[in-house]
Amino acid sequence: MFADDPADARGFRTVYTGPAHPYGDSLWPIPGLGIGYTETKIVECHDFFKAIASGVQPSPNFMDGYITECIADAILKSAETGNWTEVRK
Repeated sequence: MFADDPADARGFRTVYTGPAHPYGDSLWPIPGLGIGYTETKIVECHDFFKAIASGVQPSPNFMDGYITECIADAILKSAETGNWTEVRK
């Protein structure tokens, strides 16, 4: 749904995956196939192995995960105490 859609065409719509989408040429050779857990894991593995082969740091990486967990810990502490909590560095 887009704000500039005509009023009579607003609402949910189906978007079919296919070769034009990222990774589509390998995963969805024909339009209309769904994206599920397996496809998501295939994309993750592809990006991970590509990063190893090229020597480029993947994104997200382990540091991104660590920072996310530090934020989650601060949120939990803040919820428990009812106070602002500084994010651990």
